[in-house]
Amino acid sequence: MAEHLYTHNIIDSPICKNCELESESDAHYLLKCPVYGAQRARFLSDLITILDGDYIANVDDHDIVNLFLNGDREFPMQSNLDLNRIAQTYIIDSKRFADRASLQKRALGQDHLVEP
Repeated sequence: MAEHLYTHNIIDSPICKNCELESESDAHYLLKCPVYGAQRARFLSDLITILDGDYIANVDDHDIVNLFLNGDREFPMQSNLDLNRIAQTYIIDSKRFADRASLQKRALGQDHLVEP
């Protein structure tokens, strides 16, 4: 996320390049950025099918992001596998990192390896 890259002096600004509303943190990408509203709706709907609605209502954004990215040791293995599947689906559907390989090759001066 831009916030992390900015903290490590890799980019000039932490602001989300998609919405330009605030710093692009994990929580912004997963829970707030309006650009990913459709993907987020599906993610939250899938999350509710795995977790108790009361559980979700009683956790903050940080806890949801942590659960989304890492699962929970207290959950059964299948629930954590389902959370992982939901995370992968959200990331793929958002296309946030779709052009990452091309950008990395360009940054390394390997433009000739980028597919047209």
